[in-house]
Amino acid sequence: MSAEQRSQAEKAIAEAIGAAEEIRDPLNDLVERTNVDPGAAFAPEMLERVRALKREDRAAFETLRARLKDASCRVTELDVNFQEVVHSAQAGNADVAEPQ
Repeated sequence: MSAEQRSQAEKAIAEAIGAAEEIRDPLNDLVERTNVDPGAAFAPEMLERVRALKREDRAAFETLRARLKDASCRVTELDVNFQEVVHSAQAGNADVAEPQ
């Protein structure tokens, strides 16, 4: 590969990176949104994302849960919602395992 070809390839890669859309994690500002909207954490997509966080990164989940509690979120009700999702999925014979 010549220096010019390499330069063009690097430029194309840089342009592709620059044009890439940033994927925003909806959990990033959940605590702030919960301060304004007490139901924000109970939106179906948020419940699923928080439940996934609990499975994937327990420490981050516990930190988020504590921050939500400080924001006056009803975290006990969140826990109940997680269990309802698990029980309904298990009733439908889905392969679901919820960490305790």
